[in-house]
Amino acid sequence: MKSRSKKTEYRVIFISSIPGLIVWILDAALDYVYFYKGRGSFPELLFLHVPVHEIYIRSVILGFFILFGVFISRKIARLKEAEDGLQKAKDKLELRVTERTEELKNAVHQLEFELHERRKAEEAVQLERNKLKSILDTMQDGVYIVNQQHNIQYINPVIEKEFGPINGRKCHEYLNASEEVCSRCKNQEVFSGKSARWEWHSSRTGKTYDLSDTPILDMDGTISKLEIFHDITERKQMEDALKISEEQLRYLSSQLLTVQESERKRISRELHDGLGGGLAILKLRVNFIKKNLQEDQAGLRAECEEDVQLIDRIMEDVQRLSRDLSPSVVEDLGLSAALRWLSGIFTRNYKISATFDNDGVDIDHRFSRQDQINIYRIFQEAFTNIGKHSHAKNVTVAVEKHEDRASFLIRDDGKGFDLNQVQRKDLFGKGLGLATMAERARMLGGFLDLRSQEGKGTQVTISVPLKAGQEGSL
Repeated sequence: MKSRSKKTEYRVIFISSIPGLIVWILDAALDYVYFYKGRGSFPELLFLHVPVHEIYIRSVILGFFILFGVFISRKIARLKEAEDGLQKAKDKLELRVTERTEELKNAVHQLEFELHERRKAEEAVQLERNKLKSILDTMQDGVYIVNQQHNIQYINPVIEKEFGPINGRKCHEYLNASEEVCSRCKNQEVFSGKSARWEWHSSRTGKTYDLSDTPILDMDGTISKLEIFHDITERKQMEDALKISEEQLRYLSSQLLTVQESERKRISRELHDGLGGGLAILKLRVNFIKKNLQEDQAGLRAECEEDVQLIDRIMEDVQRLSRDLSPSVVEDLGLSAALRWLSGIFTRNYKISATFDNDGVDIDHRFSRQDQINIYRIFQEAFTNIGKHSHAKNVTVAVEKHEDRASFLIRDDGKGFDLNQVQRKDLFGKGLGLATMAERARMLGGFLDLRSQEGKGTQVTISVPLKAGQEGSL
């Protein structure tokens, strides 16, 4: 590019010097004709014998033309460079325009494709919304959709039948006839993207509904709430009736256990006073007869001895039955001593080691006499079950205090059992031991916790509230 500019510059200088040479020749010709004719030839005047002042004038004129040529050549070179620059800029601009045009074409094509796909997606969404609406319209549960401004966007026929037409009302106005947003409403929770489920009783319809709230995405990208109303009024009424029935059943059960305890006490007293007294008199009469027998009546004397021993055994059985029916040891010695005594009886009857530790907890003056009887009965039933079914070698009994509650623990190292199977046995009436123990714990205001695993023994825990300074009688 530079060599081309130089060539152009030299060419212009050369061309501009030609007029200078022509002026030189014309000046020489004019001088020859008017001033120096006859003084020499024209060629000599042109180049060889040129006067000094003519050389100066002609050199100035020639220099002027050369300088003018240099000036013009540089101007032309600059214009050429500018023209070349403009051409390059033009070519570059045309290239960029072409590229941008191509990009715009591609962008337009992409935009057209995206618009086409969006229309297809919107049509698909609309189709799905129509399907959803047809499904919601035929649902037996009520359904409504509300946006974040509490404007109702949709209700199905069930809701309209329950609450009437919308008439432009907000959801709180429509459902609760309230100007304020409902305090229990889950809208904000759902609008944050979470689902919710809760119960609501309508004062307008008098019904109770199980509400399932789900966030859904609108066409504009915002979140609305879809809420399903499931009428559970009948179920709640049945639950309330069942609860009342259960409370009545528990009351009857507790009354039955109370009456049973009273009847046991009466029968125990009759066994002790009536049958026990009769057996004592019979023993005295047999001893009297034996004492009055003759020396030669040794056979009758031996029979009397056997009868006395039989009467003693019967009296022991009567005493045992009387104690089992009514644990007078609780009334006579207190709960702590009664449980120790019961542990000793259990060890003697079943040959299973039993240890008792009450950890210094006062259980004799913190429960009423009726509560002490119930605790004793729970232990009695637990010991009976362990002796009959556990195949245990050791039993540990402990009493622990936890703030305002006492926990009674009975743990054995027996074979254990399948807890579900045993509970089903109690449930279907084939056994009532565990159910009775649990009911007695409930009567104490506490609960019974049973844990067992096959091969790893069983633990029964009775947790009951402590009562300060309470002591009573049956």
